[in-house]
Amino acid sequence: MGNLFSTARHADNLLAMDRVFHLIHVWALISDSVGFMGAQRLMRSCVAANKGAREYLEKLPHLVVYGGYMEYDRILPGRKFLGPPSRQTGTPRSRKVWGLDPLTLRWNERAELLVGRSHHACCEVRGRVVILSGCVEEWRSGDPGPATVEMCGDDDVFHRFPSLSAGHLCGEGTVAVEIVETDSESGQVLLIGGSLWPECVALRTVYAVDIATGQCTPQPSMIHARAHCAAARLPDGSVICAGGELGRHSSSAEILYPGASAWALLPNMRV
Repeated sequence: MGNLFSTARHADNLLAMDRVFHLIHVWALISDSVGFMGAQRLMRSCVAANKGAREYLEKLPHLVVYGGYMEYDRILPGRKFLGPPSRQTGTPRSRKVWGLDPLTLRWNERAELLVGRSHHACCEVRGRVVILSGCVEEWRSGDPGPATVEMCGDDDVFHRFPSLSAGHLCGEGTVAVEIVETDSESGQVLLIGGSLWPECVALRTVYAVDIATGQCTPQPSMIHARAHCAAARLPDGSVICAGGELGRHSSSAEILYPGASAWALLPNMRV
């Protein structure tokens, strides 16, 4: 990792030097065109614009990647390359968490997950990130392991929570959407769809999960089975779900209105 980043820093330094040399010629041309005072005014405008852009970028949320597969020795020294990810070969899952700083465009390492996992559900609940289920690092062919849950606390460290009572009926490739409520100790999420191993059968199931207890309460099933779909909660409390894999209705969309006992179809996406 050290060699990788030192090489990147060296490349950045060369790029910065190249920019400086080019700027000299640029400002010389500007001065020749608008005069020295005009060049100074333009420079002050550029400095102000640069400061404003930095302030804006510093306020943007970071892109964060949680877990995944471990494959390359150059990224994880000492790890042997195992080929394409597969459950049969037991390709190890990663505990790594990386955040992309929009200002510097650099990936920064963060506190690791407690369990290496991939194909998990992830969402923000009350300002904290919760990770649920998926293929965990203990996974071996025919042994899906516990449907574990962990949440990032105020100390920016992940803490283990009770496993899901529905087990791996929640499958992999599920999507989590926060449920806005006040009576749960740690919050609740809606786990939508997914697929079961080894049959790779897409699911229509929907569960309301209490994070503090791991209790999974069945909710109205979707009209179409979906895994790795897109889902979001609308301002009025409705939940919309679209796309996905393993089913025949990857371009379809449906919505669950607040208090409704069934999902309703929406017009298909034009994809």
